[in-house]
Amino acid sequence: MQIGDVIWVKAHKADGVCYQWWQGTVAALDAQHVVVLTPRGAQVHHINKALRHTDYSDRTTYRFDKPYTFIESFDADGNLVELYLDICSPPRIVGDEVQYVDHELDVAREMPAPAYVMDEDEFAEAALTYGYTPEFQAKCYAAVREAIAVANAVPPTIATP
Repeated sequence: MQIGDVIWVKAHKADGVCYQWWQGTVAALDAQHVVVLTPRGAQVHHINKALRHTDYSDRTTYRFDKPYTFIESFDADGNLVELYLDICSPPRIVGDEVQYVDHELDVAREMPAPAYVMDEDEFAEAALTYGYTPEFQAKCYAAVREAIAVANAVPPTIATP
């Protein structure tokens, strides 16, 4: 995988099933992270839902040492409109793919409002379905607290790359 490559991003459930995937272009890559750009209108495939297209241009940072993604969404004029942080496993690069396990818990920030937690009901269901231990659930909520702080620290005036 190199800067400029078009790659697949694949999100998996805790049982290993890939449930959602899309393509993007590698914008940055080093030992700490990979940054993937996904254009507005890109196709997002889902195992149980109809094909959808992205509403915004996204710049996603996948850090290899963090339990969340960091998605910045920009409108057609280049204005930052939303941040979205999936609580998940650290990503892995497998060939020409970025893969991660989604833990069904998310943080969102619609600019300029503060960040908030999303999908706690999905997380509770996943905890039962996949047997998340109390310790694992506590780690996920610690990741939520960190993700909220990270999202709230971003100024609302960032422009597209």
